[in-house]
Amino acid sequence: MAATRALIVEDNALNRRLLVGQLEAMGYETAVAHDGVEGWDILSREGQRFDVVLLDRRMPNMDGMEVLARIKASPTLQALPVIMQTAADSQQEIIEGIKAGVYYYLTKPFEPAVLLSVTASAVADYARYRSLQRDVDQRTQGLGLMHEGTFRFRTVREGRDLSVILASAMPHPQRAVIGLSELMINAVEHGNLGITYDEKSVLLKERRMEQEMVDRLARPEYRAKLVEVAFERHADRLMVTITDEGEGFDWQRYMEMDPTRVFDTHGRGIALAHDLSFDALEYRGRGNQVVATVMVGRAPVKDETAGETTAPVSLGDLSEGVSNDMRLSAMHARLRDTRQDLEAFKARLAQDLTAAREMQQDLLPPPQLLTDLQARFQVRLDSHFETSSELGGDLFGLRGLDEHRIALWMVDFSGHGVSAALNTFRLHTLLEDMVDGMDQPGVFLTRLNNRLSGLLSTGQYATALYGVVDLEADCLTYAAAAAPSPLFVSLADGTVTAGLGAGLPLGVMSGVDYDTRTAPFPRGSLLFLYSDALLECGRETGDDLGKQGVRRLLSESAVAQGEGFTLARFLEPFFAKVSRPLSDDLTALACLRPADAAA
Repeated sequence: MAATRALIVEDNALNRRLLVGQLEAMGYETAVAHDGVEGWDILSREGQRFDVVLLDRRMPNMDGMEVLARIKASPTLQALPVIMQTAADSQQEIIEGIKAGVYYYLTKPFEPAVLLSVTASAVADYARYRSLQRDVDQRTQGLGLMHEGTFRFRTVREGRDLSVILASAMPHPQRAVIGLSELMINAVEHGNLGITYDEKSVLLKERRMEQEMVDRLARPEYRAKLVEVAFERHADRLMVTITDEGEGFDWQRYMEMDPTRVFDTHGRGIALAHDLSFDALEYRGRGNQVVATVMVGRAPVKDETAGETTAPVSLGDLSEGVSNDMRLSAMHARLRDTRQDLEAFKARLAQDLTAAREMQQDLLPPPQLLTDLQARFQVRLDSHFETSSELGGDLFGLRGLDEHRIALWMVDFSGHGVSAALNTFRLHTLLEDMVDGMDQPGVFLTRLNNRLSGLLSTGQYATALYGVVDLEADCLTYAAAAAPSPLFVSLADGTVTAGLGAGLPLGVMSGVDYDTRTAPFPRGSLLFLYSDALLECGRETGDDLGKQGVRRLLSESAVAQGEGFTLARFLEPFFAKVSRPLSDDLTALACLRPADAAA
């Protein structure tokens, strides 16, 4: 069975890593695009190979809404489920997305359980639609001669089969079968079997939905209930009337997606049928009868004369304008009155941030520690730490474990500023208390993740690499959590070898096991660890280094500097291309092993 494929279109590197880590941990295959332009390029070439698209709303070059519009305009892609990612408080954006055809949503920061449930729901819906469409393709057009007919069915399976039969009579059967299937399933589940929306939510969560339907179909009160379907062919339209024996429901709220329901795992069928499958959808009576209409023989007529009209201005409109002016004047007055208070607050905040920054600097290894480790282990150590704002979310550290092993680590928390900086203080406290087991990177990172999972707020996480340099074994053993790959470079010829930085970010979920990996680290070579700012700063102007750029720069610098390598000289070309302050926190750590131990 082919793996489920997800395309992630997201411009934020940490969010990309989080999504990739979560989905791959659940068995999905993933492909990534860094912005809308790259995302659409992938979709236009191989969109039919994907089962779901996770699309960020706000991106440079081409935003998520434009990508969505192109998907919906493509006959081959319009049914592909799109999960739109947006900020938690942007209800207007959610409404706009719904109107544009988004039926699945995720809010930032991501909740792992919601991410996985919504993605699984979108994939399952799409698999069902594609199965229906394949069945439509295999049917003959026998109903093309039928003028009218009446059908009755009892089960969801029978309704599915009937939807395939009736769709084959439609001018666009691939679209029609989706809507017909949704309406017939609704007639059985919510109509004849009386399963409410809330009941279905619980049954799906507990994976008991299918068994519940089997049980209800066997009960005397439901056993004899049927759904009746009437098919009518007219000169200009096809009509399908579906009537169940249920009590009806409040159908108005389901004709369009409701922002309060976009995060649920179901409840999209009627809106999808209304938007995608039919020219008209009309519920009658108490809601137990629905009429779906498809126009035939002519294109839908658009009233070209309809345009913007100028409505007469009423006294209410004028009073509204006056009221707005008054509110605006009052607002200006309040702003003037509070300016001095704001300036005083700004001064106090600057003082507090300066103090906090000094405290954060104190978390980093002091220069004397690096000097002592260099003398003890006959290596050369160099570091660079630079925040994108007054406070940052990066942290690195080193510790001598015994006479021939050095532990080193680098962690990058999601976000910037105060919240990210607070997490570095939490991490520093944890590390001070976790001195045991530091010689086993996989075990150590697993323990650290379990601790952080209970401390970090929802949506917060960290990428990390923890390693142990073994000078006797000439290797680095390490474990990684969605970190940039560790790089090893030969000082003799500049050959760069990359380790593996993949792994689920820390703090996302507890109980994850991290593997210990091993890479050669002989004399005459340099180990380089860095945060993703080195890869991505400058992307807005096209000056980002990217993976290949970092490796090329490292190779050239290693050959040019040799054993006199310093990060200051290595980073000069990078800082010449990007503006400061940087768009992300930058941390770099170099460990150089001279060819001669006495050097």
